[in-house]
Amino acid sequence: MQAAVNRREFLTAMAALPLAVRAVESAPAPIIDAHIHLFDRRRPQGVAWPPKDDPVPGISALPPRYRELVKPFGVVGAIVEEASPWLEDNQWVLDQIATDSLFVGTVGFLDPGKLDFGKNLERFRKNKLYLGIRYRNVEGRNIAEGIEQPAFVSDLKLLADAGL
Repeated sequence: MQAAVNRREFLTAMAALPLAVRAVESAPAPIIDAHIHLFDRRRPQGVAWPPKDDPVPGISALPPRYRELVKPFGVVGAIVEEASPWLEDNQWVLDQIATDSLFVGTVGFLDPGKLDFGKNLERFRKNKLYLGIRYRNVEGRNIAEGIEQPAFVSDLKLLADAGL
């Protein structure tokens, strides 16, 4: 079998290798922050999260503040994880990130197996920034118990069929 590169090409490539390595090492890697929360404690209804006894009271987490905080770190995108079980907070997050290109999506909060899951999923998935849902064990929710329920499994299939 014949070599694909001749000796001169090989030596030229080897001589350039340290320059290429330095260029890669000095270039910051683009970062997607895949789990942030947005909330505004000034909203009339308050917030479901963080709790009232949070050690940093009064500070809200909104897109302009986040953008400023991550500026020095090479963050090129962020995905909001919804922490609120309130249905309309899914829309609130979508509204917050709609015009800021730093935000590449949100993982909302819908409860599989609950009434209107399919209707609500259809509503939010129309927005390309709605990437899926987070399911967490709060208020007694347990995924192991959920998969025993036909409605829960049916809703997970809706989610999968939606590509979320």
